[in-house]
Amino acid sequence: MIRGLWNYGWFALVLAILAVYGGIVAGQDGASARFVAQNLAPLVGQPVDLVLIVQVPAGAIVSWPDFPEDWSPFMVRAAGEKEIVSSGSGQTIRQVLTVVLWQPGDYETPDFALDYQLVGQPETLQIVAEKAFFSVPSVLDVEDLTLRPLKPPVSLPYISPLLVPGAIAGIVIAALAGWRWWYRPTAGMRRVVVASDLHPAAQAALTQIRRAAADPQVAAESYRVAADALRGYVGERFGLPAPEWTTGELVAALETHAKLALRRQRELSHMLEQADLVKFAAMQPRVKAAQRLLGAAYQWIEQVDRAASTAEKLP
Repeated sequence: MIRGLWNYGWFALVLAILAVYGGIVAGQDGASARFVAQNLAPLVGQPVDLVLIVQVPAGAIVSWPDFPEDWSPFMVRAAGEKEIVSSGSGQTIRQVLTVVLWQPGDYETPDFALDYQLVGQPETLQIVAEKAFFSVPSVLDVEDLTLRPLKPPVSLPYISPLLVPGAIAGIVIAALAGWRWWYRPTAGMRRVVVASDLHPAAQAALTQIRRAAADPQVAAESYRVAADALRGYVGERFGLPAPEWTTGELVAALETHAKLALRRQRELSHMLEQADLVKFAAMQPRVKAAQRLLGAAYQWIEQVDRAASTAEKLP
C-alpha cells in the first residue's frame, strides 16, 4: 500500500512538471503558436504552403519577425501578408509561407519563438512554436541497382574524322559554284520571260539579247548584239535614226529628250562606247565582260521602257 502511494506520488510530480513546462511554452494567458501544412510529403522542389498560426490574448502586442529567403532547411519563395482575426477574449494571427525543400529526407521546421506583451504589463513573454514535420520521398528505388541510360541506345555508322574536312570543303565549293552560276549577269534574262506589257520595241530588243545569252558565241559578237539591241530600241521607241548615227550624235540628240533621264543617257553612252571599242578598235573582250554587257543592256531597256510607259500615262 505504501509502495503504491509512493508510485502515485512520482506520477503526480511528473504531471505537475509537464504542466508547468506546458505553461511556459504556451504562455500563461492561453497564448500558442504552431506551424501547419496540408502537404507533409512534398516532392523535391515542390512548393508547399506552410502556415504559422499564433493565438494571443486580446490587445497583446506580438513582435513578428521577417523570414529570410534561406530559412534552413527550407527556401522561402514567398511570405504572405499577416491575417489578424480578433475575438472577444483573444486574437489569431496567420501568415502563409511558400517554402521548398530541395533534397529527399525527413525535415522539421526550425526552432521558432515569438515575443509578446500583454496589455498593461511591462514584462515580455515568449511563445515557442510547435514544429511541422516533413518527409520528402526520393524518386529512386534504393534497392534497384540496375544502371539504365536516359534514352535508348542509337546505332550510328562510323565516319572517319579525315573525311569530314573534305566533305565540308566540297559542299562549300559546290555552293559557291552554284551561287556564281545562278547570279551571273545573264542568268536573270534566261529565267524571266519578256513581259508582254512592254513596248513592242522593248520586247523585240530583249528577245534579241536573251537569244544571244542563251546561245553564247564569240565575246565580240555579244558586244555587237547588245549595241544593235540598244540602238534599235532607242530609235523605234523615241523616233530617232539611232542605227545610222554615231554614239556621240545619238547621245547629243538624247540630251534634249525629256523622257530619258540624264543617268540613263550616261549609262547608254558608256555601253555603246564599250561596243565601239570592240567594233572599231579591234579590242578583244573577255567572255565574262560580254555577259555583263548583255545583262546591263537587258536591264537598261526594261527599266527605261517601264519608266517611259509610266510617264506617258501621267496627265
